[in-house]
Amino acid sequence: MKELQIAQVASRYYEKGMTQQEIAYKFCLSKMTVSRMLQKARELGIVKVGIKRPFQLNEGLQRQIEREYGLKKAIVVKQTNSKKNDISKLVGRVWAFYMNLSLPDDYIFGIGAIEKGTLLSAKLVSAKKLREIRRLGAVGDVLGHCFDKNGNFIKTDLEERLVSIPIKTLKSVPERIAVVGGEYKVQAIQGALRSSLMTTLVIDDVTAKKLLTEF
Repeated sequence: MKELQIAQVASRYYEKGMTQQEIAYKFCLSKMTVSRMLQKARELGIVKVGIKRPFQLNEGLQRQIEREYGLKKAIVVKQTNSKKNDISKLVGRVWAFYMNLSLPDDYIFGIGAIEKGTLLSAKLVSAKKLREIRRLGAVGDVLGHCFDKNGNFIKTDLEERLVSIPIKTLKSVPERIAVVGGEYKVQAIQGALRSSLMTTLVIDDVTAKKLLTEF
C-alpha cells in the first residue's frame, strides 16, 4: 500500500468524518481494503490515537511506587484541588475509568486506618477491643483483618468472629486491587503494601509521595 493513499484515506476518515463505505466508493476500493488501510495508518504512525482522560496521572511516581513495593501496577492520580474530602472521590473516579478494562476475576478492596476510616469502627468493636488491637501494633485493616506497620497480620479473637474473606483466600486471587487515598492513611497503606497483599494500587499523588519519604 502506498503511504500517500493511506494518508488520504486516513484524512477523510478521521478529519472529514467520512464513513468507510463512502471512502471505498470514492477511491474505488472495497470496504475491507479501507479498513486495512486505516489499520496500516496507525501502524505507520500516520495516525496517532490518544485518549484525553478526565484526570491526570503521575507516571514517574507510578514507576517509583512499583519498584519500591514490588507492585504489578500503580495508578497515581494528581490531586486537582486541596479539599481532603474530594480525594476518595477522585481515586474512585479513576478506578471507575479503569474498571471496565480489568479482568473479570479482579478483587477490589480498600485500606482502613485504625485511627480513622476503618471497618472496625466503634459501632462494631468495643473501645476496649480497639485499644487492645492498637497495643498489638495494628495500624490498619483490610476487610477487617488487622496488620502492623511491617505488614504482619495480627491474630486476635476478632478473627474468629469476623465474617470476611480469609487473607489466604484473598492472596490466591490473581489480581488484587487496592483503591485508597488520604495522607492520614499513609502508615496503614504502607503496612498493607509490605504485606504483599495487593498487586495494583490506585492512589493520589500526595499520599504516594509520602509513601516514599515517610516511615
